[in-house]
Amino acid sequence: MTPPISHSSVQYIPVDAKVWDMIFLDTKTKVNKKKKDAAAVVATSQITAKDIDIRDWSFADRQMLVKGDRVQIFIDGVLITTISKPLLRATSATVGDILKDGTIELPADTDESGVIRVVEYLEAIVKVTAKPLPFTRALDMAKTLGTSHERLFKIVVNGLVKHVWEGTIPDPEDFAVYLAQNPVLDDAIKIAIQKHDSYLRKMERLAKRGAREEANQARHEAYLQEKAKRATKKQADEKAFFAAKASKDAALEKSIQKKIRASEPKERRFTAEENVHYWRMYSKKPPQGC
Repeated sequence: MTPPISHSSVQYIPVDAKVWDMIFLDTKTKVNKKKKDAAAVVATSQITAKDIDIRDWSFADRQMLVKGDRVQIFIDGVLITTISKPLLRATSATVGDILKDGTIELPADTDESGVIRVVEYLEAIVKVTAKPLPFTRALDMAKTLGTSHERLFKIVVNGLVKHVWEGTIPDPEDFAVYLAQNPVLDDAIKIAIQKHDSYLRKMERLAKRGAREEANQARHEAYLQEKAKRATKKQADEKAFFAAKASKDAALEKSIQKKIRASEPKERRFTAEENVHYWRMYSKKPPQGC
């Protein structure tokens, strides 16, 4: 299971070839377009921006997103900004619905400043080399995006929560005041923290359960080993006992047979042990004089 706060600015995820194919789908040569394999096209079409988080890409891979044509974004027929087509494909799950003939036409009631700041935020992610985006910029983006851009809002919130969890907020008191003035962001951060705390508690429970299971398994294996050891010893003891008994019985049998054949009365007399042996073996009294 992946933790709710999973972004890392140090370790980068390699970009799958199918992701590149999706992002640069319409930049292939005409010859290559004619030679596309149908199965590959289907596989590529199943990948969307929902499957991608460009923050996890290396700087070199992110730089690829600013190459290629730029898409013009209009609000009610007025050009407000542009964004590179690869970056748009990598970050917008609805690009197939809103991109028409290389342009995007948004409704008249669209928040112009919000759109511009979203584009600026995405381009800032591409430009950053190693460090995460500045904390204040993340705050501004969270406020601008709101819940109307749910996916991007969630990404920014998780980035802010990472600062909270790691104790890297520049001014915690100002941050608390800011959250009090922005209840939507405050609630989102609280929910994300609760999810992360729940995840950590779950991982702790699983670790403890695993440790208990390992301890129980170790005790069970030790019990089985001890049981096998006792069984082996018992078997060896029984074998030795019966071997000794058989040897003694053979010696007693040899002695009584010799005494039965003896002619001298003194030599014929059985010992108490020989009497018991004779009774046990033959179920009758010893011969006369024995």
